[in-house]
Amino acid sequence: MRKPRVARKVDPVIAEIVRNGVIAVTEEMKTNLMRTAYNIIIYEALDFTTGLFTPRGETISIGIGLPMFIRGMAETVKAKIKHFGPGNIRPGDIYVT
Repeated sequence: MRKPRVARKVDPVIAEIVRNGVIAVTEEMKTNLMRTAYNIIIYEALDFTTGLFTPRGETISIGIGLPMFIRGMAETVKAKIKHFGPGNIRPGDIYVT
């Protein structure tokens, strides 16, 4: 049996560095999608969103496109995990909905 982890004091500087790094990743995903899209709806209307999620489908960071996409992304990711099964999703996989 594992010992429970003891909560450590969070260093606010490190937390802010990590937070900004995660935001930068999703913004880079967003920028690359806009740059490579051949569809005016993507690069002009921002009719998309990108994000990073935990293996259970919980939101880590969202690259904001249209605000209406933000709320439903975690549920969409959870549905994909359920559909494909957590054992069939590998690092580097990309899922488009």
